Amino acid sequence: MRLYLSSFRLGSHSDRLLSLTGAARRTAVVCNALDAEPRSVRVAGVERELGELRSIGLDTQAVDLRQPMAVQRLEGYDFVWVRGGNTFVLRRILADSGADLVLVDLIHRGGLVYGRVQRRCMCAGT
Repeated sequence: MRLYLSSFRLGSHSDRLLSLTGAARRTAVVCNALDAEPRSVRVAGVERELGELRSIGLDTQAVDLRQPMAVQRLEGYDFVWVRGGNTFVLRRILADSGADLVLVDLIHRGGLVYGRVQRRCMCAGT
């Protein structure tokens, strides 16, 4: 099981991430946690995420789990990076698309590296 978990963007250990992926660099970038955001915010977030991952040498492609056959394509990647955002929106699309089960299976089989970031939510009154 190869996991890379960060609390903010790529974090400060991208070298460790690259050691997990090795020479395998095909990266699916899942940004569905931004689905509830205005289109301009979502587009900017996806582009920033793709750019950051490309800057460390990964071959990135955005995968929108709302699209037909997107989940089936996940098996073709070496690394799946799930961008932070609205955890509830993300959980809904993972369940609705079946990606939650597919990702768990791929992770357990050692078929890919899974990376996840969750931005901190600033809620009123907390």
